[in-house]
This record gives sequence, C-alpha cells and structure tokens, in this order.
Amino acid sequence: MCHQLSIDGQRLIICGGRSKAQFCLCGYQAVFLCDWKVSANKSGTCDKPLCAKHAKEVAVGKHLCPFHQHQYESWKRRHPDRVVVAESGLQQSLFSEVSLHA
Repeated sequence: MCHQLSIDGQRLIICGGRSKAQFCLCGYQAVFLCDWKVSANKSGTCDKPLCAKHAKEVAVGKHLCPFHQHQYESWKRRHPDRVVVAESGLQQSLFSEVSLHA
C-alpha cells in the first residue's frame, strides 16, 4: 500500500505494509514518530505519532513532539556550547536521557 503526502511543497510517496494508520493528537494522520530517547519504551524512543505541523525536525531525520520540543529547548538553554554540534547532527547522544540531565 502506498500513500502520497505533500510536506512543505514536496510530494512524497511512502509505501509499506498494511499497518494501522496512526494519528497525531490534532487528528491529522501521523507522518513521523517522536525520536526523543525514553528508556522505558521497548523501542527506546517516545514514538508519539506526529503530523507534519506538530513535528519539529531538530536534526537530520530526528523529530520531536511538542512536549519533548520544550525539553529540548530547556536542554539548549543549559548547554549553549553544545547546541551547534547537536543541531548539525554530529552528536548522536543528543536524544539520550542521561546526557540531558547533566
């Protein structure tokens, strides 16, 4: 099954198995999952379904839900020297619970 999406003027075709559609809290179909590390989840990440409007891309291929966007902004205020490295995608541990509480 394939779906056609338009995100920021770009036309995307996503094909995959027949999985149940997920929806953002706003009701729109989700196109991303939150990538914030959550060790309590089996996947290791938040995985909250997000539409294009509510997902914030903070690094290449890394999206955050509104709740974790606030946590990320707080982390940036506490670590201004590490923000450029994190947002360039070079810091792989950015979404680690351990590094965020330092």
